[in-house]
Amino acid sequence: MNSPKIIETTITDSIRTAIKTSYDVEFTEAIKLDAPPDEKMGDFAFGCFPLAKILRASPVQIAQKLAPAIAPNDLIDRVQPAGPYLNFFINNQKLFQVTCSEILSSPDTYGFSDTGKDEKILIEYSAPNTNKPQHLGHIRNNCLGIALTNLLRAIGHDVAPVNLVNDRGVHICKSMLAYQEFGEEKTPKGEGIKGDHFVGSFYVKYEKEQKREWQQWLSRRNIDLKALDDQERRKLDAQFLAESRWYTRVQEMLQKWEAGDPEIKALWQKMNDWVYEGFDVTYSRLGCRFEKVYKESETYELGKQLVLQGLKQGIFYQKPDGSVWVDLEDQGLDHKILLRRDGTSVYITQDLGTTKLKFDDFKMQRAIWIVADEQIYHFKVLFGTLKKLGFDWADGCFHLAYGMVDLPEGKMKSREGTVVDADDLMDQLFQMERAEIQSRDIPIPKDEFEQTAEILAQGALKFYILKFGPQTRMTFDPKESISPLGFTGPYIQYAYVRVRSIFRKADGLDFDSLNVSDCDFSVLGNPEEVAIARKLHDFPTEVEISARTYNPSRLCTYLFELAKTLNTFYHDHSVLKAETEALIQARLVLSKAVAIVLRQGLRLLGIDVPERM
Repeated sequence: MNSPKIIETTITDSIRTAIKTSYDVEFTEAIKLDAPPDEKMGDFAFGCFPLAKILRASPVQIAQKLAPAIAPNDLIDRVQPAGPYLNFFINNQKLFQVTCSEILSSPDTYGFSDTGKDEKILIEYSAPNTNKPQHLGHIRNNCLGIALTNLLRAIGHDVAPVNLVNDRGVHICKSMLAYQEFGEEKTPKGEGIKGDHFVGSFYVKYEKEQKREWQQWLSRRNIDLKALDDQERRKLDAQFLAESRWYTRVQEMLQKWEAGDPEIKALWQKMNDWVYEGFDVTYSRLGCRFEKVYKESETYELGKQLVLQGLKQGIFYQKPDGSVWVDLEDQGLDHKILLRRDGTSVYITQDLGTTKLKFDDFKMQRAIWIVADEQIYHFKVLFGTLKKLGFDWADGCFHLAYGMVDLPEGKMKSREGTVVDADDLMDQLFQMERAEIQSRDIPIPKDEFEQTAEILAQGALKFYILKFGPQTRMTFDPKESISPLGFTGPYIQYAYVRVRSIFRKADGLDFDSLNVSDCDFSVLGNPEEVAIARKLHDFPTEVEISARTYNPSRLCTYLFELAKTLNTFYHDHSVLKAETEALIQARLVLSKAVAIVLRQGLRLLGIDVPERM
């Protein structure tokens, strides 16, 4: 891990010394530095508000008194009071030297810290169903999981990424029943189809058959759905399902599964294995890695004992019909059923048991669920019920709700088979990048061609997904995502490649061996160079904030701005044709520092970089 930032440490020490000198007070609390709203106002700002009560003066008076007490040095050029703030102007040469030295001396850990070293965090993400392949919505979930795992590890947390696979229930039985009816003993291998896609085709088949039955049922009764309100429609849906031949058979299959019927269990295991094989391919391509995979079939009964224990302790209550409920009105919620009158569990009951199991397994202080915002209420109930049960760690539970992903042509629908499969989308982007490389006649060695296209495709996909704040509902545009111009992954990747190409053009110059020794940073100082140094220096702060706010989009914005700053510099200034050897050397060091930070930032997002594009 990096040592504390030299510049920030020097500034905060100078503030403490000035307080002691001016007021004879030892100020030991944390000092928070901010960036002024305008670069002309300085490089760092300190708001004197926390000092007002201690020093018994207004923040404006404190700033005016402290400013002259802070003498300039080789790092701080000057200090200027601005209302309640102290604005610090940093010596540019020192800024270049300190920042580039830190980056080049620790290229694989620059931006990292140990601020979270004493806290273990569990992140649950992905959570697919074993009745169909993963789709574009899962990609957003997976990308957030990968990026958040990397970011939290970068600030020192011990992070355990896990997955909970929904491998049981009515939706799984739908695929199984359709396979019994139409599968003809076919296998994914025999059909040349990826296992999860193979099973998913039978889920779609089931839904089409049940929809046909629904339409026939309505026709026989001369029912016009347009004439019904929502309540009448829900009542009609329930009536149809009670009479549906297809749905009745699914329910019977689920009952047999729960009773341990050998034939049904064998079919379930076989089809799930096909899906898991397919999932593994998708996860490998995306870069998902889990420390443990929980399966709903193994955990769905765990919560029942917790509920019965809570009932015995008077935490929950029982209605006359025998059902068990929790009262969450004191938490701004309502009453929620936990056990049905026949004693069977509901979905929230299963989550109670599984959550306790995770805390028993990993002993974490915090747990984060990455789940779509459709489940916001569910998690409020889950966390509220866990608090009722008296689990201290319940306060460390957090639901990172993300918005749904639409297509330019509208909303995806799994039941109608109109979703965008994750694998199909990755294949599409790969082919688009492949064609783009060929169209520009880029001199990429043959053995690197396919790999480069895949790196660019993954960069396009992940960056486009992550550049939106998690809570934002987004529309994914494949064509826009692969553009080498604008706020895209390929644009950032190209900025990195541009630096590497400069080193390839320089005879006898090796990117990895270049360091800051004997580099004269005094030759740097034009506005574009200073802008780069300031952005580079901000990287650790951006990583920290992105991690602590669970918001990878902030890091995406930072990397885009850094790449733009680099391109502006290259537009106005030459590196290899600079006026002096000293300037060439300094600009090469500065360029290498940018490349390292771009690579580091993209890797935190789960994105690799090509060497040519």
